[in-house]
Amino acid sequence: RNLLDTSLRNKLINYRTPKASGVEVVGEDPVEVYRLLVKEGKSMVFAGKPDLHEEEGSSKLVSIDTTDTQLNTNETESKLYIRLLKTWRLAQASLEEQGVNTLFLALGMLHWYESEASKEPKKAPLILIPVLIERHRSTRFRIFYDGTEVGSNLSLIAMLRQQFGINLPEVGEAESLDVAQYFQQVA
Repeated sequence: RNLLDTSLRNKLINYRTPKASGVEVVGEDPVEVYRLLVKEGKSMVFAGKPDLHEEEGSSKLVSIDTTDTQLNTNETESKLYIRLLKTWRLAQASLEEQGVNTLFLALGMLHWYESEASKEPKKAPLILIPVLIERHRSTRFRIFYDGTEVGSNLSLIAMLRQQFGINLPEVGEAESLDVAQYFQQVA
């Protein structure tokens, strides 16, 4: 517990999407993502919006299916590729140089305020799924659950206990985790 950083410098306490890497998933049901990724062991790919020049000549309709294996984003396809390439390189470097997987898919974000007078909310991930990313063909990236422990945000748990006296529940075992119930407990 003494090793946990509970300051706002910690991305697990005060998350902001990095400028060049990482991807924010939108419009997905976290319960379904967890089921597909962890319980069923499926890999998932990221889907971006068409680039502007592709959109102009195209009249195809895009439908969103929340039970598919695509993770939707607000990035254009070209920007998404650049972000995923940078994320893939950083994850590979961490594995090769340190032997540690530092890539996680976060499910759920707790929006919190430092005080009652704060106007800007802070965001902190709730459930952390360790994932690996692989380059599939030249332009697609897949993520899959690496099989290790799905985790609680221990830094957030410690910070909420220390600063606010709030006891956030821990996630528990991956096989028995009920994501919807966990979110209800947090709320």
